Amino acid sequence: MQEILRHALAAIAYRFQKATYKADDQFGTLDLGQGVRTPAELVNHMNNVLQFTIAAIKAIDRQTIHQEGFVQEVVIFKQKLQELDQCIQQNELKLATAKKVLQGPIADVLTHVGQIAMMRRLHQQPIEAESFFTATIETGKFDYF
Repeated sequence: MQEILRHALAAIAYRFQKATYKADDQFGTLDLGQGVRTPAELVNHMNNVLQFTIAAIKAIDRQTIHQEGFVQEVVIFKQKLQELDQCIQQNELKLATAKKVLQGPIADVLTHVGQIAMMRRLHQQPIEAESFFTATIETGKFDYF
């Protein structure tokens, strides 16, 4: 189960980097109105989801990651993905816990990556089409572009 979770994190890293490639702080402030989070706010939320997951697995106190600019949030996200990957690799998770990590934080973060990809299109910067089925995604790899 650890290997599947770790591969899911690598797939998230790949899709996230594809969705944020060459995006700048201006994109990060894209305001779609009606209470929709900006891209920077979404990535900050994702960073906190990962941070809280790490804290839960390690059984340590949770710390909130405060909002930064979009580019810095992207850097933090990559760091948190790597940190969660190492945490999963180093801690033998029970099946029930692994299922919760998959259905909760991993599914949540993947949903938000899709939102960011959609926002790029709305920002007139659509991401290039690709078959993710054939993408070269490697467990433990977090830098693709």
